[in-house]
Amino acid sequence: MNKKDTMILCHLRNNARMQLTQMSKKTGIPVSTLYERLLKARFIKKYTIIADFGMLGFATKAYVLISVHKNQKDALRQHLLHHPNINSLWRINNGFDFLFEGIYTNVGEVEHFFDQLETQFSIKQKITHYVIEDIKEQDFMSNPQYAEWVQDRNPE
Repeated sequence: MNKKDTMILCHLRNNARMQLTQMSKKTGIPVSTLYERLLKARFIKKYTIIADFGMLGFATKAYVLISVHKNQKDALRQHLLHHPNINSLWRINNGFDFLFEGIYTNVGEVEHFFDQLETQFSIKQKITHYVIEDIKEQDFMSNPQYAEWVQDRNPE
């Protein structure tokens, strides 16, 4: 990823709805170049929004570290991957198999979810952290002023 790509990414992370003409003015990159690079961008995984789930009635967010017996890892992975409450899922290390972010209407719904998990899987260990307040979210590489800092850490 070169400096132009880094600038484009920073501007998109800051405001994905920014018009290419506006981004061109801010970056000095011609609109045609922006368009071409965005079409070929391999660094963009998904176009999405960051929703305020609390405003949608889902006021409880929990991050959960979980480990199960070796023979159940794949089944748990599939279960979490396809469960509607699971927003993000990661395979991790240091004694745990997965870390996931779940979005729920309330703590009772979380506990019901865990009861079902414990019925279906032999859970060795589980640690739950409830999010009290979102302070900063999805902000990495969103400030174009730090494009050079990012580029210094990711040379071509």
